[in-house]
Amino acid sequence: REGPLGSIDNLCRHYKGPVQVANGTARSGVQVTVSGAHPLALLRLGLTVYFSTLNGSIPQLGKWLHAIEDVMGVPECAHASAFANAKGSGLPLHHDRFDHLFFQLVGEKKFTYAPNSHVVNPATQFSPIDGILPDWPQAYHKGFPATVDEIADRGLETVTLHPGAAMFMPAGVWHTTEEQEGESLSLVIGLRVPSRVEVLLAYLRAYTWQAPEWRQAPYGGFGPADTEAKKQEHETFATLVSDLAERMKRMPVRQAYDASAVAQSVAQDVREFPVGMRFERYIRLPSSVVRFEAIDDDKVRCVVSSGRNDVPHTAIAMTLDADAKPAIDWILATRAAFTVTELCDALMSREYD
Repeated sequence: REGPLGSIDNLCRHYKGPVQVANGTARSGVQVTVSGAHPLALLRLGLTVYFSTLNGSIPQLGKWLHAIEDVMGVPECAHASAFANAKGSGLPLHHDRFDHLFFQLVGEKKFTYAPNSHVVNPATQFSPIDGILPDWPQAYHKGFPATVDEIADRGLETVTLHPGAAMFMPAGVWHTTEEQEGESLSLVIGLRVPSRVEVLLAYLRAYTWQAPEWRQAPYGGFGPADTEAKKQEHETFATLVSDLAERMKRMPVRQAYDASAVAQSVAQDVREFPVGMRFERYIRLPSSVVRFEAIDDDKVRCVVSSGRNDVPHTAIAMTLDADAKPAIDWILATRAAFTVTELCDALMSREYD
């Protein structure tokens, strides 16, 4: 509770990222992204201000977030944000997609909450007064609350967090922060951990996308007409699925989690790539460019840049032993995916970890 997080004023002046504002009661309200307005001015309007990403704005959070991730056993899952509440403001009743840790920094904050009696592990955000997300129908297919009153009638409990207090809010638990009695500031750590469904889908995509049979367009497979083309396509698909099921029985489960971690790092902004991960095969990116800068007789600086052509390339600099340069040259010359064993065999006169 110091520096940018020492007070609401400090955070408002220090923070450079996107913000959202919200206000409402348990039964009504809205949360929207705004730009061009200073957070302090928004608070003076009596709104709740959501500082949606602190990871880049407060670098000193990095080691702490990594420590949380180590305990959770999931790389790059801890996302830091903050809520600043004006007196009387708050969010309507809802539940979140992910587990959250709340740390009360300034003032007091009241949470009113209730267990979710409709679904376990919904894996989607939802409020009866708001729109739905794509995975909502599958999660709530056995029934859902149509109004906030349906949830409230089952009983709500209230807890007040004081400065220095912490609270764990599991995903799927209904909660509202309506009608706060005074200004407050809360640090929020969202644990953006993929579901087992998402791990499986990442695994399947990484594996099946390597096979031309799975990449082929399934012409004839759709539509109500019972044609010969449709019958053939369905038989082909069933054969592929049966073969895949047998292959998956022999695959190391670890590969599924590795594939999911890589998919997450590609799909969202992360603090760093999961560098501790090892894979069966590697492939160089076609747009990558490497340059070497001599440091001394034993060391070289290797600078790798890569990315899309419509944005500045990301550059990564590494200090390597000069003996490693032939390995980098071999990787640059290859066009196909390769294993570490293949790299070592190509450089038989050298030893590499």
